[in-house]
Amino acid sequence: MSIEHIDIQPTKELFIYMLTRDVKLEKAIIDLIDNSIDAAINNSIANDLKPFTINIEIDKNKFSINDNCGGIDLDIAKEYAFKFGRPKDIDKKIGNIGQFGIGMKRTIFKLGKNCLIESKSKKSLFSLNLNIEQWKSNPKDWTFDLNITSENDDNSLKDRYTNLEINDLYGSVSESFNEENFINELKIEIEEAHAYSLARGLNIFINGRELDFHVPELKSDDKINIYKHTYVYYKNTEDEVTATIYAGLTDRDLTTSGWYIYCNNRLLVSANQNMTTGWGSNGERNFHHDYAFFRGYVFFESKNGDKLPWTTTKDGINFNSDIYQAVLVKMQNDIKPILDFLKDLGKETTQYNKDPDNVERKIYEAVHNLLDDGIETNIRDITSNQPLMIPIVNLKSPRKMGTITFSRPLEELREVKKFLGVDSYKKIGEASYEYYTENEMEYEWE
Repeated sequence: MSIEHIDIQPTKELFIYMLTRDVKLEKAIIDLIDNSIDAAINNSIANDLKPFTINIEIDKNKFSINDNCGGIDLDIAKEYAFKFGRPKDIDKKIGNIGQFGIGMKRTIFKLGKNCLIESKSKKSLFSLNLNIEQWKSNPKDWTFDLNITSENDDNSLKDRYTNLEINDLYGSVSESFNEENFINELKIEIEEAHAYSLARGLNIFINGRELDFHVPELKSDDKINIYKHTYVYYKNTEDEVTATIYAGLTDRDLTTSGWYIYCNNRLLVSANQNMTTGWGSNGERNFHHDYAFFRGYVFFESKNGDKLPWTTTKDGINFNSDIYQAVLVKMQNDIKPILDFLKDLGKETTQYNKDPDNVERKIYEAVHNLLDDGIETNIRDITSNQPLMIPIVNLKSPRKMGTITFSRPLEELREVKKFLGVDSYKKIGEASYEYYTENEMEYEWE
């Protein structure tokens, strides 16, 4: 008997296909921005990102991203940046979002056939010129060749940079890059995904257009406040994860209501109204248009990004994450009083529409006072936990109503309608009923 070793390495074509197939073009580009932001955060002073700029240029012939966020250290380039995956012993820093060690490589393979990278860090300057078709042609060689210009420098922060350019774009990529709609959608996605980095002063430009940002705000007054609670998991360990839930009310909008989920300040899920965030699961209520005033936000943060419930493409939540499942229960339970309140608002409105003379609109007034005069607050400015404050209103049972119907010849009904000055046959019955009860029965209407 003999033992023969067989080669089970994947082909490079299969490897590239599997690496790139599930990531959208916009998400692949945002992966590169993640890396730049990590560098900016790690080189910032007190999280001030105003000194840092990311410039993105896109057209049908090439893609480039250039930043002054500190460069890639040569050791990092050798041991991590160009490896497929993140070594377990890599230094973890609070706030890192370029987590899985595949983003830059995946984007390069996704976009085109040639890539040039140049980076100057504190100590080194190197470049990489990668011809992907040539690299694919040698199935046994899984290395990249770094051109090292220097490795013992002392470069100041203002002189450090990373430039990446991809050309010879794939056809579908080139077509997308030539569409103004794609550029606009990419701009919006980056503004949403990295609103908190932009809020700290980070400058991002796409084809010369500066990106703007909007951070979540909710409204509060003396009757309705903004709920906040922070839950801690694996406390006082390297794996510590905090999950902070904010919930409250703001302007009614079905398209923007629901849950928003962030990992290390990177938006992953927005305006979610399905089972991913607990709606309609395990006996919980489905999302309903009554809840269009509701917004909920969850911020997961950890030094060890492996513990955060994000997917490798960072375009959704790992629903099966133990941490996420634990927090999901909190999300569902913590907002029940808000949803009960909004459901009662819907019932109150229905009752009012049927019987306006007998319904006090207490919930409606509370909500609209909040929307008209409440204080709009950046939720991240709330520094301590806040229990939920919301009015408890006991709705009166609606009066039981009945219907009277009768038939008369049309010519008679037309004459009576004209005589009473009403515009429908239904109103003939109402006017006749009110006249009889008031004048013959001496009944006083409530």
